[in-house]
Amino acid sequence: MLAAGLCFYQGDLVTVTLRVGDAGGWDRWTEAEERECVRRTGKWLRGLGYKPGNYRWCEIRLGYDARSGSGGAVVRFHQ
Repeated sequence: MLAAGLCFYQGDLVTVTLRVGDAGGWDRWTEAEERECVRRTGKWLRGLGYKPGNYRWCEIRLGYDARSGSGGAVVRFHQ
Protein backbone atom coordinates (compact mmCIF):
# COMPACT_ATOMS: atom_id res chain seq x y z
CA MET A 1 0.00 0.00 0.00
CA LEU A 2 1.22 3.49 -0.87
CA ALA A 3 -0.09 6.33 1.28
CA ALA A 4 0.43 9.97 0.31
CA GLY A 5 -0.36 13.19 2.13
CA LEU A 6 -0.45 16.53 0.36
CA CYS A 7 0.27 19.88 2.03
CA PHE A 8 -0.72 23.14 0.30
CA TYR A 9 0.09 26.74 1.23
CA GLN A 10 -1.83 29.55 -0.45
CA GLY A 11 -2.88 27.22 -3.24
CA ASP A 12 0.63 25.87 -3.96
CA LEU A 13 1.67 22.27 -3.32
CA VAL A 14 4.50 22.54 -0.78
CA THR A 15 5.15 18.99 0.46
CA VAL A 16 4.12 15.41 -0.21
CA THR A 17 4.57 12.73 2.45
CA LEU A 18 4.90 9.15 1.23
CA ARG A 19 4.96 5.78 2.94
CA VAL A 20 4.94 2.25 1.63
CA GLY A 21 3.52 -0.01 4.31
CA ASP A 22 0.79 -2.09 5.82
CA ALA A 23 -2.83 -1.06 6.08
CA GLY A 24 -2.68 -2.02 9.78
CA GLY A 25 -4.05 0.26 12.48
CA TRP A 26 -2.46 1.77 15.57
CA ASP A 27 -3.35 -1.36 17.55
CA ARG A 28 -0.61 -3.18 15.58
CA TRP A 29 1.96 -0.33 15.67
CA THR A 30 5.57 -1.08 16.57
CA GLU A 31 8.72 0.98 16.14
CA ALA A 32 10.28 -1.92 14.25
CA GLU A 33 7.40 -1.87 11.72
CA GLU A 34 7.73 1.89 11.26
CA ARG A 35 11.45 1.53 10.60
CA GLU A 36 10.63 -1.22 8.10
CA CYS A 37 8.18 1.19 6.46
CA VAL A 38 11.08 3.67 6.05
CA ARG A 39 13.18 0.93 4.42
CA ARG A 40 10.35 -0.06 2.03
CA THR A 41 9.63 3.57 1.14
CA GLY A 42 13.31 4.23 0.40
CA LYS A 43 13.54 1.09 -1.74
CA TRP A 44 10.43 2.16 -3.69
CA LEU A 45 11.81 5.68 -4.28
CA ARG A 46 15.23 4.37 -5.37
CA GLY A 47 13.45 1.99 -7.76
CA LEU A 48 11.91 5.06 -9.38
CA GLY A 49 15.35 6.69 -9.61
CA TYR A 50 14.93 9.10 -6.66
CA LYS A 51 17.25 8.54 -3.73
CA PRO A 52 17.01 10.98 -0.80
CA GLY A 53 18.77 14.28 -1.47
CA ASN A 54 18.48 17.61 -3.24
CA TYR A 55 17.16 17.93 -6.76
CA ARG A 56 16.60 20.95 -8.97
CA TRP A 57 12.89 20.94 -8.18
CA CYS A 58 12.71 19.42 -4.66
CA GLU A 59 14.42 17.91 -1.63
CA ILE A 60 13.61 14.33 -0.63
CA ARG A 61 14.10 13.21 2.97
CA LEU A 62 13.63 9.73 4.35
CA GLY A 63 13.47 8.79 8.02
CA TYR A 64 11.73 7.85 11.24
CA ASP A 65 10.43 10.45 13.73
CA ALA A 66 10.39 9.02 17.26
CA ARG A 67 8.22 11.88 18.59
CA SER A 68 5.33 11.15 16.22
CA GLY A 69 6.04 7.42 15.91
CA SER A 70 5.92 7.53 12.13
CA GLY A 71 8.29 7.02 9.25
CA GLY A 72 8.46 7.49 5.51
CA ALA A 73 9.55 10.13 3.04
CA VAL A 74 8.91 13.84 2.66
CA VAL A 75 9.19 15.57 -0.72
CA ARG A 76 9.55 19.34 -0.20
CA PHE A 77 9.21 21.37 -3.39
CA HIS A 78 11.48 24.36 -3.99
CA GLN A 79 9.52 27.59 -4.34
